[in-house]
Amino acid sequence: MQTVYSTYVKPRNPITDYLTRYSGITKDILADVTTTLEDVHEAVQRILPDDAILIGHSLNCDLRAMKVGNRKAQR
Repeated sequence: MQTVYSTYVKPRNPITDYLTRYSGITKDILADVTTTLEDVHEAVQRILPDDAILIGHSLNCDLRAMKVGNRKAQR
């Protein structure tokens, strides 16, 4: 029940709407963020063993957003 990795990610495209009322994210929060999606991929690969089993609510959406895993595993 501990967070093992948490970060903000700098999107490749300009943000047109932060959807702050849903996301809690603001322009100021992301102003100094330099972490890329590739950085997140590397960090998660270092943290998780090859045989890791992920359990959680709507992980398929999170993994799809991160472009991680294959489509069959995410269903």
